[in-house]
Order: sequence, then structure tokens, then C-alpha cells
Amino acid sequence: MKGRNLGKQLEEIVKLKQKAETQTEKLGKEYVLTATKLAKNTITQLDKVLQTLDDKNTQLDSISIADSIYKILVDQDYKQLEKVKDNYDVWSDLNDKFNS
Repeated sequence: MKGRNLGKQLEEIVKLKQKAETQTEKLGKEYVLTATKLAKNTITQLDKVLQTLDDKNTQLDSISIADSIYKILVDQDYKQLEKVKDNYDVWSDLNDKFNS
């Protein structure tokens, strides 16, 4: 009777180990893609704001342009990136424990 329970527990551990490996790989890729998308978006936004510095007809003053740049760099919404990173960290830690 105990052998059956032990066998089931070992099967569950093997399944969890496999899931940790696949989730670590999947979420690692997702984290890189999400970070890349966020970086591209930030660069695009910065480029648009910086172009206003070259525009002679702009009604914006340098303070409002600096404010816009600050908001782009600091006030970004990183919730999606943080969520992916947190999930990756959980699975990566578990995967590391299995493989250490």
C-alpha cells in the first residue's frame, strides 16, 4: 500500500519537475519579449518628444518637454513586465532546486 503512494508521489514530483523546466523556458522567453516591446515603446515615445525640440513651431516650453521625458522614463506602467518576471522567478527558483 505504501509503495503505491510513494510511486504516485514520485510521479507527481517528476511532473512538477518537468513543468518547472517548461515554464522556466516559456516565461524566460516571454520576459525577454515583454521587456523588448516595452523598450521599443519607450524609445518610440522618447523619439517623438525629442523631435519636438527640433520643431521651431512648437508651443511647448522646455519644462513641459522635460516633464514628458521624465514621465516616459519613470512613470511607465511595468505591471505586465513585473508579472511575467515574478512568474519566471517562481518557476526558475523551483527549477533550480530540482537541478541542484
